[in-house]
Amino acid sequence: MKNKIVALPSFSVIGKEGSSQQGDGFVERLWNEAENHLPEIASAVAYDGLLPIYWGLMSDFSRSFAPWENGFKEGLYLAGFQLLDAQLIPPEGWSKWDVPSQKYYVKTIGDDYASSFQEGLKEIKHLGYALSGAVFDHEEKGESFLFYPIDMLS
Repeated sequence: MKNKIVALPSFSVIGKEGSSQQGDGFVERLWNEAENHLPEIASAVAYDGLLPIYWGLMSDFSRSFAPWENGFKEGLYLAGFQLLDAQLIPPEGWSKWDVPSQKYYVKTIGDDYASSFQEGLKEIKHLGYALSGAVFDHEEKGESFLFYPIDMLS
């Protein structure tokens, strides 16, 4: 999947939730915890072949999927896996976020995450779009992507 615009229907993700207030490295710690405990929920997640469908969801502290605050440095993160059934009630120790349907600009992540992120913000503006929510991380077939929710500039 190269840089392109896609429309996704609503979907749900189950994972381990944390906050930028937990300090440097909190996202990596969340991913380690989610992957180490995947067997607890493995039958409930969607797979792409043998691999679960990975999502790193972000939201501001209001949980409204608004962009992270303070220059995209502060907010909530859910390291998790796409659910097969959005009605699932997460077991203790897991969180579930329901993502509304949205149009996204999808960008491949290069060698430097921060540079890729900033490039994507410039690219959506150049294409005539505005960022309309928090950016998500996604992994598919061994490649990593950023999903920027977008709306047309007015």
